[in-house]
Amino acid sequence: MYQKINIALVTLLAFGAFSASADTRNLVAIVPAMEQNDTRPVPRPTAEARKEINEARKEVRMDAKATLASTTAARENMRGDIKNLRASTTEARGDMRDDMKNRRASTTEARGQMRDGFKEKRLEIAKKHAELVGARLDAAIARVQKLADRVGMSLDKLTTQGINVAVARAKLADAKVKLDAARVKVAQVKTATLAALASEAPREEMKKVEALVKEAIKSIQGAHRSVAEAIASVKPGVNKLRATTTPTSTATSTSNQ
Repeated sequence: MYQKINIALVTLLAFGAFSASADTRNLVAIVPAMEQNDTRPVPRPTAEARKEINEARKEVRMDAKATLASTTAARENMRGDIKNLRASTTEARGDMRDDMKNRRASTTEARGQMRDGFKEKRLEIAKKHAELVGARLDAAIARVQKLADRVGMSLDKLTTQGINVAVARAKLADAKVKLDAARVKVAQVKTATLAALASEAPREEMKKVEALVKEAIKSIQGAHRSVAEAIASVKPGVNKLRATTTPTSTATSTSNQ
């Protein structure tokens, strides 16, 4: 914009100079003719006129300098505005990047909290499940133990009736050993479960707990099988002890015949 103003000023000055030179040539051409027709002397400009001309020239020069100065100042102002705009744009971009980083950090933190929450819920569910499994194993041991106690009382009664219950008692003894082993396994299940839930790799540790649970179930099933075999081994008609026949009683019976 300011370059256009400068070009316009230069063009105006050049046009004025061209017009002045043209007028001067015209005057030069006219003056000889006037001199030929008019022999009177040409009046010279007075001192006051020359002074006005010089002042006008000075004003034109001052206006040109002022215009140039204002144009330079305007350019500097525009450059400053552009620099400020770039700086503000760069600062705004930096603020936007910081905001995006903060949002990403907050999102990552929220995801971590959600994962921790899910992990705690899974551990809580696993703990309740393990407690339920332990309670069921304890109940199964108690049922088999109760059944074994009842069978033992029945064997005592059969013994008083003269029935041989040696095999049945051996089966009950085997059931007792297996029940004791099952109780040990159940205790190990409970301890291993707490350790697994508190470990850094609970999934791997829970596999060990599952193996202990299977062993406990196997021991309980073995004890129940032994009790059932003890019951099946008791046959009053076969295992009842027979009385020994004396010779006297045999002779008496023969004579009577």
